[in-house]
Amino acid sequence: SACGATPPDTSCLFNPATYNATVNGPSVVWRNDGGVKHTVGTNATLNANGLDTFTSNSLGSHGGTFSHGFTVKGTYHYYCTIHPWMKGIIYAN
Repeated sequence: SACGATPPDTSCLFNPATYNATVNGPSVVWRNDGGVKHTVGTNATLNANGLDTFTSNSLGSHGGTFSHGFTVKGTYHYYCTIHPWMKGIIYAN
């Protein structure tokens, strides 16, 4: 099903919603397994100053990917700019 323009279609979510990443370790990869376009980007309002920032272009539909390697320890809130109720957290240690 499509995510629609208003929240929340439960098929539109990041899975897992939280993830533990290693600073200066392997990049975290987001993959779109759905049929609609998504993005991934840091939430500057919720993230502390000095943390890494990242913003993907559109992940396209099924199979699109985006990766980011974390260089600063912290808690990173991120979301899809197309579907802002889609949120997740990366704990980089």
